[in-house]
Amino acid sequence: MENGETRLKYALAVSIVFLLSIIFVPLASADWTMFHSNPAHDGVGAGNPVFNPILLWKYRTGDDNSIGDDIISSPSVVGGVVYFSTFEGGVYALNTTSGLQLWNFNPNLNGGHYYSIGSSPTVVEGVVYVSSGDDFFYALNASDGSKLWTAAASNGIGTDPTVKNGVVYFGIGNDYWANFFALNTTNGKQIWNFTAGEFDSACAVINDIVFVGSEDCHVYALNATNGLQIWNYTAQKGSIFASSPAVANNIVYIAMTGHNLGTYCLYAFNANNGTKLWSYTAGGGSQNYFTTSPAVANGIVYIGSRDGDVYAFNGTNGAQI
Repeated sequence: MENGETRLKYALAVSIVFLLSIIFVPLASADWTMFHSNPAHDGVGAGNPVFNPILLWKYRTGDDNSIGDDIISSPSVVGGVVYFSTFEGGVYALNTTSGLQLWNFNPNLNGGHYYSIGSSPTVVEGVVYVSSGDDFFYALNASDGSKLWTAAASNGIGTDPTVKNGVVYFGIGNDYWANFFALNTTNGKQIWNFTAGEFDSACAVINDIVFVGSEDCHVYALNATNGLQIWNYTAQKGSIFASSPAVANNIVYIAMTGHNLGTYCLYAFNANNGTKLWSYTAGGGSQNYFTTSPAVANGIVYIGSRDGDVYAFNGTNGAQI
């Protein structure tokens, strides 16, 4: 499967899970600023469960009344506004109460070229951060969508950005040998970059360590300040880590989302040194593998599989609950 198709499949799968989480865990009492809620990407938000959801509104993207523009990102919700990106239409900002469009930023309007914004928007301190297929990374004013700055990135669509302590982190997922970037959130200047295999995984950042998976069979832990490698885990040849890691209780959870030998695993690593604590191997052959990113709450790891099931594991020892 080509990379673009792979990214789209995983993006759609994760988006569905995220949208379900929005329904059952409303975020009216707290913001959901980025993919999987926060820099640790544990997927936990605040709010009270709603067991009888009622449709408040719906919004169709695109200009055609019958064919909408594909929504391939997870939404972020901040200050009464929901932000999301689409395959053709760029970034949208809607009022969460009425669904009214507040603004739309579309790089396709720049010179009439076709570019896709494949990343989920991250919204921190009044700025929206997204990566685009036009080889640029954008920082937009969250109020009106105007450009604050742009940064040149290598060829490819970037991963969902993670923002922490004035730095935005993201990787590129198009070329086999690709870069992972750390940029200053104020002006977009590059602080450091790390070169490895193709990045499809959004990173998690906690305790000054960046955790990210790659299509080169590795999971990496990098120093958040200078990008130096702290540790890496090497999986079987052909392993693809397009799932984004979640970090909780000093444990890194990440799923192998593809493997050419038909073996798919959910891993748990010691966050400090990369020691593998446990792994769960999905059964059922090539039709059973993890297409989503894990979420962790109260010591339990939750993840969805292509076999149609949602699994819950003890976060400490991997026992299936």
